[in-house]
Amino acid sequence: MSQSGHVSHPSEGHKPIKPSPCCVRTPPSVTSHYVPLGRSVVPTSGPLNLEIYESPYDHANKPTQLIICAYDIFGFHPNTKEVCDNIALATGARVIMPDFYRGNYWSESRSIQLMYSWVTYNGSWEATKQDLHNIIAHYKSHEGIHSVGIFGFCWGGKISVLAGSEIAGIKCAGLVHPSGVTLAEAETIKCPVIVLPSRDEIDFIPFAERVEERLGVAMGEHHRFDDQKHGFCAARGDFAKEKTRNAVNEVIAKISKFFMKHMA
Repeated sequence: MSQSGHVSHPSEGHKPIKPSPCCVRTPPSVTSHYVPLGRSVVPTSGPLNLEIYESPYDHANKPTQLIICAYDIFGFHPNTKEVCDNIALATGARVIMPDFYRGNYWSESRSIQLMYSWVTYNGSWEATKQDLHNIIAHYKSHEGIHSVGIFGFCWGGKISVLAGSEIAGIKCAGLVHPSGVTLAEAETIKCPVIVLPSRDEIDFIPFAERVEERLGVAMGEHHRFDDQKHGFCAARGDFAKEKTRNAVNEVIAKISKFFMKHMA
């Protein structure tokens, strides 16, 4: 247990998270000049002890739907906050992005050979799962939330599929250029899921098809961005490029539509 209360090392029965090869190969994060519209808060209830970025929402008519964003290995980044802000605007939901890494983000100054071990320890599912339980409990108890969905980029995509498989009450999940997600996880996820891979990920059509076979028609949605690299919608994406910006806007629109359909 670290001083922050975050379990940073694997325990017995640890479920390893191994980044996809494309995550290792893809160029590093880019500079963004976006000024986030939301705010950072540190809830004080119970065992919850991490910073959370909250996109703007209607304080007069508080949303009852909570969408959790799991960022990529670069942590809090203007690009991911921009996506959150736009999904909040499109859905009217409460959109938050917790700082699961407690500020200890991946840095290009580290040797790329260390990425697997860094993710295994810094982004373990055991620690993140406990954080999610605490976050959901807080927002349901103190913020009037009734419905919860989760989406994520890269590492966050893996976290989202695990959450949809193991955390009761998750209404839907979104995987944006996910890293480490396997086709076998279509057998365990318990909620509707939308998968939005780039050209660098595996073919996720069989994943979406299997989800529909298990859970029903329209429970598994898929759209592949063959003209985009891994990371285009998060810290590695250059949103100033028109083609990338258009793809990011399409991701925002598809996630917003899918989540509102399944969180209603």
